[in-house]
Amino acid sequence: MASIQHLPQLVPDDEPPHPAEHKLLSRTVADWLAERIISGQEYPGSRLTETRLAEDAGVSRSPVREALRILQSEGLVDIVPRYGAFVARIGIDDVHELYACRMLLEPVCTRL
Repeated sequence: MASIQHLPQLVPDDEPPHPAEHKLLSRTVADWLAERIISGQEYPGSRLTETRLAEDAGVSRSPVREALRILQSEGLVDIVPRYGAFVARIGIDDVHELYACRMLLEPVCTRL
């Protein structure tokens, strides 16, 4: 099982972490799940159940639920009311949009 690795305690227990160093658990789960999606471990169109993801990540369902919302806003997950969450499919329109962005950005980047 590929669960999220917990980092060693970097700050003593009596000292709260600096806000800039603190990463929400939901963001950590979102990053973990995004990596699984990008690497192909989760296939486009496959259903993402909170229970399975929570078990795989070793966390409760709450951070998984929030992670799914984060990834929905980033375009990696589609959430269908009353059906669940699914890995987003990439269509031809998405590819055209990506290349249109690249055509705008690459000339600017070459001048840097």
